[in-house]
Amino acid sequence: MKTLMEHYNYEIIGGLIGLLMAIGFVWLGFIKTIFIVCLTIIGIVGGHYCPKLFKILQKN
Repeated sequence: MKTLMEHYNYEIIGGLIGLLMAIGFVWLGFIKTIFIVCLTIIGIVGGHYCPKLFKILQKN
């Protein structure tokens, strides 16, 4: 089972994301779900670049 999870890791994650978006479309509607997805992506990008920004600011 572990090798199956390692081999299809991205496919499983993609399937879970698709399932969560489908549930969001049914329960919340299209616009609210897209808004949540956009804010999540902004948060991920901000969290990714935040340590790099702090390093740049500390050098000055």
